Amino acid sequence: MRRRLTFQTVVGALGGRQRERQAAIEELAAGKERFERLYSIGRAIGGATELEDVAQTVVDELGEVAGAELGALYASTRGGGQSYRCVAARGLDPEDLPWVRPGVGLAGRALSEGRRLTGELGESGILLQSLGQEAIARHEVHLPLIAGADVVGVLTLARVAGGPFRAEDLELLEYLAGRAGAGISNALTLRTARDQSAFNRAVLETAADAFISIDSSSYVTGWNPAAERLFGWSAEEATGLPLSRAIGADIRPADSPGQLQEVDAHDRGGREFPIEITISPLERHGELTWNAFVRDITDRRRAELYMRAQLAVTRVLSEATTLAQARDGVIEALGTALGWEVGVAWVVDREAGVLRPTSLWAADDVDAAEFLDLTMHSTFGRGEPLPGVVWETGAARWIEDLEREPAFPRAGAAKRAGLHASLAFPIVSAGSFVGLAEFFSREVAQPDPELMALLGTVGEQIGQFSQRKRAELEADRLKDEFFALVSHELRTPLTSIIGYLELVLEDADALDPQSSRFLQVVERNSRRLHRLVGDLLFVAQVEAGRLSLDRHDVPLDRVVADGVEAARPRAEENGVILRSREENVGALKGDGDRLGQMLDNVISNAVKFTPEGGTVDVYLTRRGDSAVLEVRDSGIGIPNQEQHRLFQRFFRSSTATERAIPGVGLGLTISRAIVEAHGGTIGFESEEGRGTTFRVELPLDFEPSMPDPSESPREVVL
Repeated sequence: MRRRLTFQTVVGALGGRQRERQAAIEELAAGKERFERLYSIGRAIGGATELEDVAQTVVDELGEVAGAELGALYASTRGGGQSYRCVAARGLDPEDLPWVRPGVGLAGRALSEGRRLTGELGESGILLQSLGQEAIARHEVHLPLIAGADVVGVLTLARVAGGPFRAEDLELLEYLAGRAGAGISNALTLRTARDQSAFNRAVLETAADAFISIDSSSYVTGWNPAAERLFGWSAEEATGLPLSRAIGADIRPADSPGQLQEVDAHDRGGREFPIEITISPLERHGELTWNAFVRDITDRRRAELYMRAQLAVTRVLSEATTLAQARDGVIEALGTALGWEVGVAWVVDREAGVLRPTSLWAADDVDAAEFLDLTMHSTFGRGEPLPGVVWETGAARWIEDLEREPAFPRAGAAKRAGLHASLAFPIVSAGSFVGLAEFFSREVAQPDPELMALLGTVGEQIGQFSQRKRAELEADRLKDEFFALVSHELRTPLTSIIGYLELVLEDADALDPQSSRFLQVVERNSRRLHRLVGDLLFVAQVEAGRLSLDRHDVPLDRVVADGVEAARPRAEENGVILRSREENVGALKGDGDRLGQMLDNVISNAVKFTPEGGTVDVYLTRRGDSAVLEVRDSGIGIPNQEQHRLFQRFFRSSTATERAIPGVGLGLTISRAIVEAHGGTIGFESEEGRGTTFRVELPLDFEPSMPDPSESPREVVL
């Protein structure tokens, strides 16, 4: 049956379709408006570059979308993600908002958990100061701002009026938060890059070291203020120059990348100076470039030079035995170390009241014979240039250019020798001026305060050395007087006592046994004292250079055999096994009595310091043109820390004093003097608790040289 459509039916149907079309149109318009809104928000977020601008756009736009009157965006502006500060706010003052830390509060949890969190605060809400007025936040949402895998911040929004956030509101906010995270991340990256660029620029602009950037063709592209000061080129002038021209040194970046190099450079004016340069590669936009850091090491080189000079002087003074040796050595050491060409030492002649030259030195490549000859025959009084001025003032003096010193009496000879600059510094001992050192250079030089300070120190060192040596001389003089007293006051009476004892003991039958025994004790101790006095006088003769030897052909094997037999009774008494083996080494031109004395000292020491049951072995062999004598014992040995003092006068080791072994510490001193007088050497090897071996080597064909009567081993002159 066919249904009949009435007019009302048709009208009703048409009306329904019209409403559907209108609803669809309205929905399309709302979608379009929403799309345009989202697009506008995205453009606003993407269009801003500064962090604060991006953050404020996010807070305002998302706050409008969410109908939230209050909002705040927190970002980690210091890096590290340890704390987040408010960089933008809506309806609130950012300065009044506390920092957010991950995991603390809802905002902190949203950061640490990386998810959206909401809070319903009810009618009571949270009372906040909103731009000077009180506001109560009742509904809140916290959205983490995520870029890639990183949480770069958190957005907090709160409603004062209206109901809770709807699900569709939260979904939209979460979507927009993703766009906001990318914007905040880009702004943070841009700020970090700008900050790093500004920091790098500030560092390079204020750096003490020169910084130079170079392109792949070794042309300068960057030049900081320190480079301008060092090389004399402005940044504008240096940019585009080849590196080798800009720094005045043949440097190729690719030859030694990353390595520290020391080379001589030149500034724009041609001044030469040493630099330290490190060139590192850097790839930028597919092109290899180079960064160079340059430092002027003139001061360091100078300090190293002065330190070497100081060490050279210290070494000379530690090895010198007289002031003459010290003076000569210091002049040469300073001249060589500091690169001078000529050096002269002057001393005060108190009687004549003038300065006299005592040491002359010239470098090997300097022809200064005329100048040195003139200097050697010169003397100066107080105030006469240059040495006399230093004597008068007591202060160092520097002449930059001798040609400008018309009063300098040796200027002509100095000029012919190619010498142009001079300096002199005083040497003072115990507060008294005793001399000076004078040096000359080929270069016209400016005064150097550090060098003058060094020379002042050297002058003090020489003065202290002089004072110490003079004190030693005085001590030696007093010792000589003491030895003379010993000789006169002790040796003569002892000789008389021993003589009378011999007379009394010749008629021993007239004495009772007790008196005879007492007199024998007196004789034995008198002879011991007589030997001690003889040793003291022998040492005095050696130190005074008056040791005389009665030279004749001496059969060494016989001397050794006699020495061993003389020591055997004492060895047997101490329970020590004494053995010997002598080769026929031939005759030696020397003093048999003195050689026997030396042997007695060495063997008796070995016996004394060997405990009961130990051994002492004596060997005599020939080695080439020398006779070698060894005395080896299994005794108590010598402590390592005391071995360097073994040949000193009156030295006794701690092992000897602890065991109360008798002796005065002169035997080895005398033995060495005897050996050296025969042109030989004496040495030893010892291990505490294991024994000692003394080794004497004597040349069989030694011919002593005649002493120069003008020289004295005690002479000390300055």
